[in-house]
Amino acid sequence: MLAKQAGAMAARPAKVLVRGVALSLGPPSGFLAHYEAMVAAKRGGMIFAPDMSLLRRATKDARLREAFAQAAFCVNDGSPVALAAGLLSGVETPRFRGVDLMRAGFAASDPGVRHYFLGGTQAALEALVARIASLPNVTLAGYHSPPFTPFEDMDLPAIAARLKAAQPRVVWVFLGAPKQELVCAALHARLPGIVFVAVGAALDFATKPGREAPRVMQSFGLEWAWRLLSEPKRLWRRYIATVPLGALLLLEVAVLACLRALGGGRGRYLLHEPAP
Repeated sequence: MLAKQAGAMAARPAKVLVRGVALSLGPPSGFLAHYEAMVAAKRGGMIFAPDMSLLRRATKDARLREAFAQAAFCVNDGSPVALAAGLLSGVETPRFRGVDLMRAGFAASDPGVRHYFLGGTQAALEALVARIASLPNVTLAGYHSPPFTPFEDMDLPAIAARLKAAQPRVVWVFLGAPKQELVCAALHARLPGIVFVAVGAALDFATKPGREAPRVMQSFGLEWAWRLLSEPKRLWRRYIATVPLGALLLLEVAVLACLRALGGGRGRYLLHEPAP
């Protein structure tokens, strides 16, 4: 399937600025088609999967906003993020999680495409490697669990050397936000021909049954509640800040959308128009 995309690059997903952060627009099929075309054409880039927590951090961190601006596109992992992007732009943008992109990317992969896993624990990476062993179309170039250190303390030259030696076309990054987005940007600057995909919790979802919220909760945008109940000690601080912020963001975006409908136009927010 990827080979069919090599002849013509899929249209780049349009982007909209939400609180100064560039978010992508459109249906999941468009995101997957663009991912496939990037990989088939051996054209590197970065793909992010922001949720409300990451969006909150990006509004306060210039480095993160720059990384988002440079990304090829984002799949909007959080329901409030997807809804805000769609309301502000007028372009229907359903939620599409990082783990959904990863699974679809594996399913559509060509055996000639080499994948690499970066981040997470050694045990989790080995579990993922065992799971994809049943997928004959997925070729693994390698995997690496770097020490759990702040971004500033990471040995990025050594990681870049590992990747250069392994020669992957796609690197799936499981370092947790916002560290993984900063790592992607730093490594992409050194290795511009590789597609870096920051997918965070996808590693847990792919290797630990029961970690994903039931479909009905996902459909109502309540996956955060499931995760909070599953890991209250680790996540309560995050959600006590992001849930009210999500509600405030949607109210703010709804007001802006109404103003746009009354004649304010959308050019102020769209970075470039969606393809007709």
